[in-house]
Amino acid sequence: MPIRLRLLAAAMPLALMLPSPSFAMPNGGTCIEGNCEDGIGTFRETATGVITRGLFSNGRFAPSSTYEVIFPHHPGQVYHSTTDAQRNWAQAEIWRTESQFYAGSVKTAINPFTQHQVISYSVGRFEDGPDTVYEGQFEYVSLPPTQEQMQSYNGQGFSIQSGIYMFSGTRSSKSRGTKDYGIFATETVYPQKPILFSPADPARIADIRARYTAALTASAAQSQARADAMQAQQSAQDTDLIGTLFQAAAGGLLASSMGQMTGALGGGMGGVNAMNLSQVVGVMTGATSPDQAMAAMAQQYMAQGLGAAVGATSPQDFAALAAGMASGGAVPTTQGAVTAAMLAQAQTLAQQKTVTTTPAAQTIHIPPNGGAPSATPNTGATPVASGSGSRVPKLEQMTLPCTNENGSFTGSSKVPKAAADCRAEVIAHRKVQCRSDWMTDPSYAAMKACFQQKGIADLSQWR
Repeated sequence: MPIRLRLLAAAMPLALMLPSPSFAMPNGGTCIEGNCEDGIGTFRETATGVITRGLFSNGRFAPSSTYEVIFPHHPGQVYHSTTDAQRNWAQAEIWRTESQFYAGSVKTAINPFTQHQVISYSVGRFEDGPDTVYEGQFEYVSLPPTQEQMQSYNGQGFSIQSGIYMFSGTRSSKSRGTKDYGIFATETVYPQKPILFSPADPARIADIRARYTAALTASAAQSQARADAMQAQQSAQDTDLIGTLFQAAAGGLLASSMGQMTGALGGGMGGVNAMNLSQVVGVMTGATSPDQAMAAMAQQYMAQGLGAAVGATSPQDFAALAAGMASGGAVPTTQGAVTAAMLAQAQTLAQQKTVTTTPAAQTIHIPPNGGAPSATPNTGATPVASGSGSRVPKLEQMTLPCTNENGSFTGSSKVPKAAADCRAEVIAHRKVQCRSDWMTDPSYAAMKACFQQKGIADLSQWR
């Protein structure tokens, strides 16, 4: 007879809302195979049909464990989610809808209006259908429940959750061959519904800021009249400044990209993405003002050397950089004038050249006067042990064993069919993926290095 399980949700089709405490646990479903109390089991969630297989302890998902997840929209394909030492979800591969997929880290927060837990995207890759990809940093801001949500409240926080996703990074279109930089935002998103990103609109964010701070004020039993006055004042004052803030953020990302392409800077744009979003979310929630956020962003851009490549010293300079690029103009840099087309060409060249060398092993030159970018290898190039290409090999399902401190079990995983497509390396990695130290195990670095050499896409892109 199937065992009914208790408490929280198994996988995250989107930002789910869960009661505290913040453990990842089964909710409203059935154990369809094995032992979902203290052992290896397979659990099906009733509301979503998502199937999760792996280690359970005390009727919960175990700490520091990796789980195989199957989504009803994509039967036969196995994805993976991982818990941290406190049983919270840490990494996930999630089909939000039939055509929207996320792979990356996830995090938890408490909705300040309902005191329920929210699980949301953090740093990763969001695929909106086969054409559009967002890569960078995500932030989720909870909104107060609407009157309609409260009227239909069924006792579960999931039913009254809504919010806004903010994104800082790059948006790529395969069909158009374009890449945009900056901050994007969604309209209000709800559980199990598609999300649509668009360039962040200053007026809308200013209105959210006013509604958010007004709701917090009201929930703290302050004067509603004062909250209304705060809303009216902030909506009127902040719109223009927030627009400049978004442009400055886009300029910071562009400067970072230009610096990397010309060899002036190393590393990636992750720090810039995180910085941008932390400041924008601070503005949205009323923790800081737009001008304070712009000053902080510009100060950190300069500290990272981003201004040197483009001659920028203030938030307005970085905003002008983004505006100039967006209007099709040429931006003067220490390497000569750069256009959007030249930057895109340099990035494509950089991606092609990094298949077998590290980013520090080459310099992408953007010459003045509209010349074509070129790549020059540096001496002492070394193989890359992380990252991937774009080719997805032919795959097959294989049942493999895995052992960690909690016991031994077997699981079905996708592996390449051909030995030449890193088959042995993937199998070796899959055999340790249930362990908490799987990312530091030598098999992980060996698999990544093989992917680089063969131009194979990362596991998160396998379908």
